[in-house]
Amino acid sequence: MDKTQSITYLTAFGEELARRGFTKVRILAVGGFYMLQEIENRPATEDIDFVSLDGDIDLTRKPLSQKEKAFRTAIWEVAKQYKLKRAWMNDDAGPFVLEYVPQPAITLWRTFGPLHVYLTDHETMLVYKIMGYSPKQKRDIDALCEELGISTYAEVKAIVDRLVPQQTQADYGVDETLEDLFVE
Repeated sequence: MDKTQSITYLTAFGEELARRGFTKVRILAVGGFYMLQEIENRPATEDIDFVSLDGDIDLTRKPLSQKEKAFRTAIWEVAKQYKLKRAWMNDDAGPFVLEYVPQPAITLWRTFGPLHVYLTDHETMLVYKIMGYSPKQKRDIDALCEELGISTYAEVKAIVDRLVPQQTQADYGVDETLEDLFVE
């Protein structure tokens, strides 16, 4: 989905949430959606990755609460309406995002009826990309570093050290990832 399509789908999703009685849902949108909207280093994204900021929606746990079922159904209704894959909007990364950076910087980006979409800052998004690193993240990491005006292991490591607990860094092999990405 491109920038325009993502707005169309989020608008429809907000309408679906309202139809299901939701009054306010706060999500942090991350990943490719962030890169598309804020960095503009890509023409499209496959999906919208998010995490609930209120902690009351987690589609990765079972059984789902009634609220979570209604939320998921709203996602599926938009998918059906626009012929999207059912996971066009998902929280698969959700359990990790707040583990990576327990206190992310957030700013309200836009509202779509009851849906309040927040974004983080470039540094936090860089950390998310590094913590969940796979080769497909390299282009986004490079774009974020360019946007931040940084290019060395030491500069990136300073950001990671400030935002991510040391034990979490160790658990996810951050030093090895950074060494692979930023050989000095």
